[in-house]
Order: sequence, then C-alpha cells, then structure tokens
Amino acid sequence: MEVMFDLVNGDIPQSFPLRIKNEKRERLYFYLIDHAIPVTALYYRLIEQIKQEQFPISFAIASEILNLPVHQDITQDDIREICSAIGNFFRDSK
Repeated sequence: MEVMFDLVNGDIPQSFPLRIKNEKRERLYFYLIDHAIPVTALYYRLIEQIKQEQFPISFAIASEILNLPVHQDITQDDIREICSAIGNFFRDSK
C-alpha cells in the first residue's frame, strides 16, 4: 500500500487515494464494503484515448487506486475504524 500524497493542515478532500499493490485492490475494496466502509474504486476504466500499449504505467497505477472517504462527515472514530479494517485485511491476507 502506498499513500499518494500527504494532507496538510486545513485540507479536507472528499476522498483520499491509496495505491493498493500486488493485485489486492479489488479484494480490499470488497472487504471494506463488507465492513460498511464506503470506499470507492475510481479509474477502473480509463478513457479510450488512453491506450494501454502507449501508457502502460497509467494503466498499472489506475488499477491500483482506491479512494478512502475522508470528507467533512467522517469522524476521528471513522478514520480509526477504516485504518483498523485495512490493517486487519493485510494481516489476514498474508
């Protein structure tokens, strides 16, 4: 898992993207959904003008991004629950 960017004081994005490597994004996505965490998998399909043969790195990164909810309605407890669930997933999927 790789954090794509750091939030600075005052940043309140709608979602927070992570790169989930080793082809585990889809499994983590459904794991979090099953644990009532409203995660989003954007970029599962790129626009047709972006050809995989020309932009293989773009396709690789797009297939790894998972967006966590961090908007203004998410509480500190929600964030702890999200982090705990992600930790449990990786601990249990070894």
